[in-house]
Amino acid sequence: MYPIIRAHGLYTRLIPIQFYYDLILSPNVKIFAELLSRTDYSDVLRQINMEQPNPILLRELKKALREKFRARMEFLVKISLGRGFENLIINYLRKYELLDILKLASAILSSTEPPIHQLFALKFFDIDFQDIIEKVKSFEELVSYLLTHEIYSQTLSKIASEIISKKSLFLLEAALKKAYYETLINTIRETRYPRLEQLEKITRLEIDIENCFLATAPYLYGYSPKLLELLVIEYPMALSLGSIYQALRSSSRIDILRNLQPYTKIVEKILDNKEDEAHKDALRIIKKYMLKLRIPGVTVGYIFYYIRRCEWEMMDLETILHGIFYREPPERIKANLVAFL
Repeated sequence: MYPIIRAHGLYTRLIPIQFYYDLILSPNVKIFAELLSRTDYSDVLRQINMEQPNPILLRELKKALREKFRARMEFLVKISLGRGFENLIINYLRKYELLDILKLASAILSSTEPPIHQLFALKFFDIDFQDIIEKVKSFEELVSYLLTHEIYSQTLSKIASEIISKKSLFLLEAALKKAYYETLINTIRETRYPRLEQLEKITRLEIDIENCFLATAPYLYGYSPKLLELLVIEYPMALSLGSIYQALRSSSRIDILRNLQPYTKIVEKILDNKEDEAHKDALRIIKKYMLKLRIPGVTVGYIFYYIRRCEWEMMDLETILHGIFYREPPERIKANLVAFL
């Protein structure tokens, strides 16, 4: 009960929606940082030299946003230890480990500097990203390393040779997401704590959306349907596994839309190569469902609502920061914020 009560209290430290307007209207990165220093971010901004050139200041501010998110999540895990649902929180947060892996893989494939300052690098996972950066020098070595990981190995082992031979970030991402979501569903069902039904429903909704992106890949990019069948994520919500397999094998737009019918609007945008808009529509639906976790009383679901709010806040602050740096109109910045979806 204590972590849930604390989550309610921690929520009050998040940035109120009205304050986003002030941040969006900041004339430059320095003013943005000064405004943000009046919030709960003051501790991570205090050590930054605000007189640095804008490109360096931008990098330092992005690093500070990651630091704040990391501190919030690590505190949440710390106060949840021994409460009966700490494994659920850790496996839920593993999505950020997954994102870190993909950023590192992308850097290796593009032969660029590993983006250590852009990583979440949450300390309660068993992957030490600093160690990986020092030891792993190729895409094949990274996949081989992941094949030893308890969570990812089973899915990766079925498709590792294809991932390596094609040097495919898409296949790696799909394999990691399958492992992540299936592990999370099993953890939700194994956790002996009341009122987790809504969290499972939201997770299965996310699985549906991920499967929509996967099911369109043969049509859009020429991937083998037989290969991608290995990466379909189990436990869908509104879709059936049969309809997902049918969509994978479909060679016509009409058949794909029919098989993925509950998500027609999202799938149409994927097929029109408007993935950013499709992700935005998906996020709008997920946000609507996440709000149902914010119910009065002491329920563990509120912790997961708080986690997502922290993530969305960090995303929005990065969006505003980039918009200011590249002098985008305030209206365009606002249109890309999760807070206003």
